[in-house]
Amino acid sequence: MSPRTIRLLAVLALGGFVLLWLLSTMIYVVDERQQAVVLQFGKPVRKTTEPGLYFKTPFIQQVRKLPKTHQFWGGGRENVLEDLPTKDGLKVEVIPWALWRIEDPETFVTVLVKEDNAEQLIADIFRGAVRDVIAQYNLAELVRSTDRQLTFSFRVDIGTLGVTP
Repeated sequence: MSPRTIRLLAVLALGGFVLLWLLSTMIYVVDERQQAVVLQFGKPVRKTTEPGLYFKTPFIQQVRKLPKTHQFWGGGRENVLEDLPTKDGLKVEVIPWALWRIEDPETFVTVLVKEDNAEQLIADIFRGAVRDVIAQYNLAELVRSTDRQLTFSFRVDIGTLGVTP
């Protein structure tokens, strides 16, 4: 092979490598268990909730992938609420837990930024709610001796909490 052919092949190989690298920075994939928010200079510009292959502007836009599924909080020894007073003055120990999910990824990224902040907010809200509910009932009403269904649930809209980014 002549030196000119070798240089041409080297330039083509380098160009192909650069093109593949550029394409890899432009394309992102959203799994069916995920949702994504495209950030441009730190601000959300669009959300993607359907699975598929999507494009973004390289170097200017970043993609934050968030879970679409329910997430579990609590249940461990670090979340134990001790000596909660019941309505009849008795004390109980409760290990609370909750399932939560992200319904609006753009608001989530703007207000809470990351999942750790969301879990801390859930912990703060849920611990207070559990204390309030426990205080409303006598111990005999709290301890389940039947198969009746639990009916306590609540919804938190982070947009109305007054939390600022």
